[in-house]
Amino acid sequence: MGPSDARGSEFSLPKSPLPEPPFSTRLLADFHADALDPATDAHVRARLAADPNAPRVLDALNRVQSDLRAYGQTAPPMPNDVAARIDKVIDDLT
Repeated sequence: MGPSDARGSEFSLPKSPLPEPPFSTRLLADFHADALDPATDAHVRARLAADPNAPRVLDALNRVQSDLRAYGQTAPPMPNDVAARIDKVIDDLT
């Protein structure tokens, strides 16, 4: 009996490469940051209700984002000597 065995005992169908709930905190953070590819984003969005932890994680990320916006301070500009060193390293690598 080979791979066409009706019982399917020699192999199984590949699982979907897309994540299923419950989602990891890292995946939810990537989702929140719009860092997922469109197919994964749509897949996660359609299944958020099935993840009991997703609302808590996304609410926490929203609070952090809000706090950072309220802080209102932008990063200081990069010093010219640091920018020049970074440019040199990149030039040396290419």
